[in-house]
Amino acid sequence: MEAVRDAIAQQDGDLPVRCAYLELCEPSLPAVVAELYATGVRCFRIVPMFLGTGRHAREDLPALVATMKAAYSDIRVDVQQAIGEDARMTALMAQISAEEN
Repeated sequence: MEAVRDAIAQQDGDLPVRCAYLELCEPSLPAVVAELYATGVRCFRIVPMFLGTGRHAREDLPALVATMKAAYSDIRVDVQQAIGEDARMTALMAQISAEEN
């Protein structure tokens, strides 16, 4: 995830990009939103870096987003589908899997 963040930062150095985690690692999503909110950010795009739509994407993430929207009534939060559910990612994983070493 950090490599993806770094690649985005190289493409657009003005875009505030952060990694956030739902469990086991820090920083948490609420901590990242609080940090960015304090700097004036009001629009957030969350890209779940999951291969599928499991419990985190179905239940935990929507609950966190609802809590954040209640805490910061002036924010906009867009949650994309799990990255692994994107047809481009599926095609890339298939291509990588089929390659010979």
